[in-house]
Amino acid sequence: MKILYYAASILVFAILIYLLISQRKKQKPVEAKPVAGDVSENAANPYMGLRAQIFALKPSDLNLNLPADNETAFGVVIEFGTEDGTATVISLATGDASMYTSGGGGMIGGAYRDNVKKAAISFVNTSQRFFTQMRPGNTALPAIGHIKFHVLTNKGAYSFEGLEAEITAQNSEWVDLFDKANEVITQLRLISDK
Repeated sequence: MKILYYAASILVFAILIYLLISQRKKQKPVEAKPVAGDVSENAANPYMGLRAQIFALKPSDLNLNLPADNETAFGVVIEFGTEDGTATVISLATGDASMYTSGGGGMIGGAYRDNVKKAAISFVNTSQRFFTQMRPGNTALPAIGHIKFHVLTNKGAYSFEGLEAEITAQNSEWVDLFDKANEVITQLRLISDK
């Protein structure tokens, strides 16, 4: 079982690295231009702008009416820092899920597929028990070889960053959250393979 788990983790990282490398090779350098909201964004690569939109998201933007007296997660982000850039996977309580890379590739949407919607909601629900172990939001990109989680709640954002090997270890306190992220990535990949 342990070998199967490690093999699945390696496969997920291989797919993300492949996406980063393939998009970097296709992309021509373009001068970065500032856009509204002080978000610096490359015209051909909207990665930083998309990422900034997620961290600015409020429950009301999703038509969610969360109880004011209870801190509730409505979104969760996992990011992978590699030598080729960053891969970002987002899941929302609405069932929407997206994956994009700093190299310019990815998928936006996904809630129209039941398998993606189910995985995204499960990832968000699982994040509810983790944000209390995190620090108030630090939206800096993760370091190379690190994984970073961000949980968006109705009262703020929280983040945790750690070494990939430590987070994905079977005895890690973060492995349940990583497994839920892995399922979202798998379901998004299955859509893109069709």
